[in-house]
Amino acid sequence: MSKMIFFLPFIMAWVIGCSTNTSTNLPQIAASDDDVQSPHLHLSLAVAPSAILTPELFNEYVIKTRNLPAANSSDESYKNPLMPCSLLAAGVSAVQLNQMWSEIINNTIPIPLGTNILGKYDNDIQSGTLPRDGSHKSADFIARLFVFHSSGIETTSNTIVAGKTQTECIKLLLSNSDTVAKKIMGMKPDDMIFSHSAAASHYSRILVGDDAIHLFSELNWDDILESHYDEVASPIAPCSLLRTFRLSSRLNKAWFTILNGSLYGTVHPSLEKYSIEMSADVPDVNDPRSAEIMATIFASNILWADEVTDELISESTQKECLVEIYQPGGIRMRLMREGKMSPYR
Repeated sequence: MSKMIFFLPFIMAWVIGCSTNTSTNLPQIAASDDDVQSPHLHLSLAVAPSAILTPELFNEYVIKTRNLPAANSSDESYKNPLMPCSLLAAGVSAVQLNQMWSEIINNTIPIPLGTNILGKYDNDIQSGTLPRDGSHKSADFIARLFVFHSSGIETTSNTIVAGKTQTECIKLLLSNSDTVAKKIMGMKPDDMIFSHSAAASHYSRILVGDDAIHLFSELNWDDILESHYDEVASPIAPCSLLRTFRLSSRLNKAWFTILNGSLYGTVHPSLEKYSIEMSADVPDVNDPRSAEIMATIFASNILWADEVTDELISESTQKECLVEIYQPGGIRMRLMREGKMSPYR
């Protein structure tokens, strides 16, 4: 669990069919019109890095970050997951998800009554008896809580990038924590963008109709919690949620470090050709390589988070992942005692 940048109040909204995008700067998410208009669920940061950050694609994406003035005038730039506006949206999502995870761990997360997604637990919320164990009920509740807050998180991420050029996004991405906090906490209800932007869509996922219903029902199958982590593909299964929370923690820490003047982490081996000196200062916003450097840092941390999580949960069941969400550290300690994981990973 990494240090949080600042407090971000969640926008508590259960979105049933978001509006279409009216921004002239940001094209709509690459989904069918039916999907965008249908009742759907948002899943923040619930994406497989391998789907968007292969070495070949990374090279293609990074080359295009080297000319932000040209990118500013091209709608195509918002379809690049390593452009500044996409990274800014990912960073904002990571900050909020990391905070959410911290509040889950400390049992301080606000849970409203009478919502579509969490209403079945109203009695438990009122009596303070919400499950925090390895039960099916606990798995269902944490998935619903994640989906519920993802709507607000996605709204904030879409709002922060709405109408911005890539140059404006890199300036905010490289500013400081006070500037970012004021920008986000200064949002007013009338400012909120409930549409799907291409820039904010790269690190989120949408579930539509029957798919969502099936995934929630799957959490109550008798053998689901005893299943190995890679036997369940659902993005709301405990091991998938653990992966998402761990990614949010890593990206939150990386961006917090950047906003305080230092680079974070090491360049992933697959990206070494970009030869960034990680002990150097954060680049000036006017440095022509600033967008390329930020792309490499974010991509490296995304790939490292995925790789280390794979190692962490390689022998885990869904139940063990569920317990790890509420009480992080147990799986790592077990693997270290067994000599299967380095304390430095």
